Amino acid sequence: SPTGDPTSSPTASPTGIPSLVPTGSPTALPTGHPSASPTASPTGIPSLVPTGSPTASPTLAPRANPTASPTGIPSLVPTGSPTASPSASPTARPTISPSGQPSAEPSNFACEVAVRVSCTTDDGTICDDIPTPNATCSFGSPLEGLQFTYIPGNTCEKSRNQQYEVNPSCEDIAPLDNTPVVVDCAGTNGEEMVVLVTDIGSGESLFTVQSLAASSPLPLSINCTILSNATSPPEPLQWNVIDTSGNVELDLKEAYGALQVEACRGIAVEDKVCIEQLVLESVLHNFGADTINVTLLHSITNEGPPIDLLGNVVPNQLESAENATV
Repeated sequence: SPTGDPTSSPTASPTGIPSLVPTGSPTALPTGHPSASPTASPTGIPSLVPTGSPTASPTLAPRANPTASPTGIPSLVPTGSPTASPSASPTARPTISPSGQPSAEPSNFACEVAVRVSCTTDDGTICDDIPTPNATCSFGSPLEGLQFTYIPGNTCEKSRNQQYEVNPSCEDIAPLDNTPVVVDCAGTNGEEMVVLVTDIGSGESLFTVQSLAASSPLPLSINCTILSNATSPPEPLQWNVIDTSGNVELDLKEAYGALQVEACRGIAVEDKVCIEQLVLESVLHNFGADTINVTLLHSITNEGPPIDLLGNVVPNQLESAENATV
């Protein structure tokens, strides 16, 4: 009973009416009212005015204005000035000067020279065949001559000889320097002697001491005085007494003060020589294909500065396979 009545009545009535009206009404009313007013109003008004106005105005105005103005003015002046000025000046100067000069000479010419040096003594002995001398100058008989070099600065304290150790016979009178000196030798008993090459440089020249009469023995002992050549008369700087009897030890390379023994000569005995006069001959051979000119040629020795030999090159201009002798 309760099920039949309520179902039949509400179902037929509410279904037909509420479905057609309320669906259209509530849907249109609630949806249209709240949604039509806010939606249509905010959407229609803000969308039409702001969208059309801002889009057309900002896009056309700013784009045409800034683009035409900044692009035309700054780009014509700065671009033309800096580009032409810096690149033309620095590029031309460094490129032409450095690369043209160094590459031309080495690439076109080749200097191919062989140098052969021959060494002999005055009598023609090959330097490699020079025997090492026996250093002893004590022949058991008087010496005929002695050869010395002058060593500036060598005081008596720097003497290196066996005679000085037994009987020191050397005295320093004044300082020795690098100026030329004069050496005067005589027998301790007043015998006259000869000194060859009296004006002596600092280690530049050999000088020989011998008796006044050629091929005569030296006195049994000699006194050699070193004098300054910078004063007039020459002032003595140092003197040495050397036993030359041949019975007291006397060796090559011994130093008697500033005098160093380089050679000794005895009667009827072979000379003992530490320093030989050498003849050096250099042959330059151009084994290349180009003609060359020698621009620098030095001889380097154990002592002293290099010796310039350029002026001795004959001929100086060497053709291919040609030799020059110095």
